[in-house]
Amino acid sequence: MAFANRVEIYPAPAVQGDRVNNQLTLYTAHNFVNKTAVTCGHFAFRDATNPETQCSNTAASGQPLGIVERTHENVAMTIGENQLTIPAAGVVSIVQRGQMWVTADTTVTVGMKAFAVLADGSVKFAAAGATVTGAVETTWAAFSSAAQGELVIVDNTMQAVAALA
Repeated sequence: MAFANRVEIYPAPAVQGDRVNNQLTLYTAHNFVNKTAVTCGHFAFRDATNPETQCSNTAASGQPLGIVERTHENVAMTIGENQLTIPAAGVVSIVQRGQMWVTADTTVTVGMKAFAVLADGSVKFAAAGATVTGAVETTWAAFSSAAQGELVIVDNTMQAVAALA
């Protein structure tokens, strides 16, 4: 991340890994400790050797725990260009259900599914049921539209509401 080369009039709505709505956010039952550095706004998976207490952005297979939330403690720990990275042995808050801001890997439209890349936990978007090499389809879907590289809202609460209708 380079030094800012322009100034906008209005602040950004969020940063990757921020939650959108406090009332819709559900977390894992306890916070995890990361074995290696993890990136906020990426998916987190249980660690293969210590699945009850440790997590990482990588996995061989399986569904992710949720999305790594960017918290103020983590920002204070990583002054500089890596403010979206939680260093190894940090405490990780993982959102299992809610609305989160992530970075679009392509042009995203409302309803596209979020796929968790097993190699680094990053988010890829594609149609529901599509095959994305090296990634698993999650319960999260795009709640807003965005161009590649922009922030997009992902949500996995509305499917529960739709099921009740």
